[in-house]
Amino acid sequence: MAKKPAPKPKNSNNSKKGKGCSLAAMWDMTDPTEASNNLPAGEQKAILADIQVNKDKTKGTAVFFKWQGVDEAEGKTSSQMYKLTDGEGTKAPGLAYLMRDLALLGYEGIKGKNLEKTLKEIVEEEITAIVNVKEKGEYTNVYVQGLPVDEDVDPDEDEDEDEDEDD
Repeated sequence: MAKKPAPKPKNSNNSKKGKGCSLAAMWDMTDPTEASNNLPAGEQKAILADIQVNKDKTKGTAVFFKWQGVDEAEGKTSSQMYKLTDGEGTKAPGLAYLMRDLALLGYEGIKGKNLEKTLKEIVEEEITAIVNVKEKGEYTNVYVQGLPVDEDVDPDEDEDEDEDEDD
């Protein structure tokens, strides 16, 4: 009669993936924040990875920005919605917010007829911006803060040169 192989330990805590663990042990090892793939709360750099324009006859028109984290938030994403019109075609507040945020990203004076084309071009540029992520209950809100300041440039440097010229 052949020997049976030794059983695998059921409660091994050596594996992060839980392989070889009982369901109870995996449950105890799991962190609920693993379920979220959202950008963490707070101000951070993110890449504008995608822009979608959704037109629905009953819901209206909305633009969605998909932000992708960089540095510590790499692999995390969050979406931002701008409701441009309601189902009847009436202007919604998101239109002004989109216009403001595009200006913060360096896109001012976009003509309405060029909006969708410009949004496609913006995605191709893979802009990095500073965003502020806020969690409110089950919702995550993303607020554009602007473009990152070049950390290699000292903003006081130009002022010092101007002062020297007056002497």
